[in-house]
Amino acid sequence: MENSGSIKRQHSVKVPRLYKDASKALKQVEESGEGLKNAIHSLKHPNIKALTALVSEALKHSRQLEVVMKKSKLLKNEVGLSKQTYLAKILITELLWGKKRLGGESKPVVTVLSYKDKFEKALAKLESVNDDATGGLEDAVFRKPRYVRINTLKLAFEDAVSYLLDEGWNQVVDTNYCYLEPHDFAVDDFVDNLLVFAAGVELHDHPLYKNGSFVLQDKASCLAALALKPRSGRQIIDACAAPGMKTSLLAALTEGENPIIAIEKSTRRFETLNTILADLGVTSVTTLNQNFTDLIPEEYKDVEYILVDPSCSGSGMYGRLEIQLQSREKDAERIQRLSFYQQKLLRHAMRFPSVKRIVYSTCSINSEENEDVIASALEWINTPTPEREDVGLSGVNWSFKLKRALPNWTHRLNNEQYHWADMCVKADESDLTDGFFVSVLERVK
Repeated sequence: MENSGSIKRQHSVKVPRLYKDASKALKQVEESGEGLKNAIHSLKHPNIKALTALVSEALKHSRQLEVVMKKSKLLKNEVGLSKQTYLAKILITELLWGKKRLGGESKPVVTVLSYKDKFEKALAKLESVNDDATGGLEDAVFRKPRYVRINTLKLAFEDAVSYLLDEGWNQVVDTNYCYLEPHDFAVDDFVDNLLVFAAGVELHDHPLYKNGSFVLQDKASCLAALALKPRSGRQIIDACAAPGMKTSLLAALTEGENPIIAIEKSTRRFETLNTILADLGVTSVTTLNQNFTDLIPEEYKDVEYILVDPSCSGSGMYGRLEIQLQSREKDAERIQRLSFYQQKLLRHAMRFPSVKRIVYSTCSINSEENEDVIASALEWINTPTPEREDVGLSGVNWSFKLKRALPNWTHRLNNEQYHWADMCVKADESDLTDGFFVSVLERVK
């Protein structure tokens, strides 16, 4: 009886604040694309240095964490931790690459400690992968490179390259980014002002990151802004702007000459958006803390370009497919809800009276959130004239068609259900990026 009471008390112990805050910061960075610095400081933790070090280590070993959790079957066997994935990642990080011990006796801590041997075996097996046919493929997937966009609002691209060379970095001309060495970097062959570093290279403490000249942004995340291609001086709406990476890229691409309206409905994410834009020196943007669908299109007659990058399942985020945190039934329900809201956003964008081009993108690879959304929106906007008032299109006398997105992007995934699927870009891990979908819709007069 005494032992049973001891176990009860042990499991009622709270998880140390460092671990809880680190899991919150990691979730913000991985799910929302928020910068590490902003995610850390928003938590007001008493030991910023320790918190930053722990989260940085988790980000550095993100792929190892996914594999270790999968091989150990931690989330499959432990229901409690399956609902606290980011906490599990932080605890494993501390155990394997941090202090190599865990503080406290809370249930999550005790549970993770009980899997230590399994974690170490999975990690040892992963690190012993050689360069045979199978191992080479696994290694290539494992070593997704680190992408860094040069913020040309603060620093010229050529000056950034010179800075790195002066620091002793080695510039290589190599499109096989999997095999960059820790002190190598390359200039990306598709996205302008994008540098590529070896997987796992830690740059959060680099002076150019701290002053806003380095933006840690995945290559796929740059594609939507590139596809929008606004004419100089024309007004743009970023409909779901937080955390602000795409907004800041739009500002850089247009050299601050295009007025941009960045919209974010979440108050917390709106604050993050403003912080990031200020840190990156963006001045051509007006931010609005409201829902994009609440905007009255007729009041924005100067808007010609709209970027719609809505909340999504994140199924394309690197390594997410390794672990399923919910049942298929729950996933299907969630995706259906997301798809409904995504269609609502895209349809609303189509109603702006002067809009010329809309880019719809997600960091999902699910057809329900991508091709199905496009098909539904096109069918809606292109409805025959007599029925338009009944479907909310009163006064709208234009239609839209798909335009080939990013014509020079060669790798495209097919979808047999839609003959136009290859007009869109659907990147995946074979592109050494996060999974991402980009489509371009142009107005037909």
